[in-house]
Amino acid sequence: MTDGRTPFPWYREEQPPLLAWEDIVELDRDGTLRFEAHSLTHPNLPALDDAAAEEEIAGSKRELENHLGRVVRAFSYPSGLYGEREERIAAEAGYRIALTCEPGVNDRSTDRFALRRRQVDARDSLLDFRAKLGGGHDSSPPLRGLYRRLRYSAG
Repeated sequence: MTDGRTPFPWYREEQPPLLAWEDIVELDRDGTLRFEAHSLTHPNLPALDDAAAEEEIAGSKRELENHLGRVVRAFSYPSGLYGEREERIAAEAGYRIALTCEPGVNDRSTDRFALRRRQVDARDSLLDFRAKLGGGHDSSPPLRGLYRRLRYSAG
């Protein structure tokens, strides 16, 4: 996506500029950020056939590894949309973990291909941030999953 092959349909006006591969490689090597995989074109993975889903997931790993010169170990499902098939493909592609958009705490019993995460954003107060660090705000808002599926399936 950094090469502009896929637009981001959720930007109604102008799409912001993307990082160039040179910038990504520099940030990753400097240790500023660590880049991991998120698919080739940010599709709704469950809506794809098996071959296309495999290419999106495994192809993203290959492309990043070719540019970064290191092993890519983590995958994040685009828009948090995934199922058992996507978990299997991620495992077969050689990822060690995969992340969802589901809120919550991970422990030893959490499926490593369905890891939860907390969203922290600019709207959070310091109190919200502290609560999130302590395990608060872990329940999904009502109809959140349906909203994500509807919003991101059109792209």
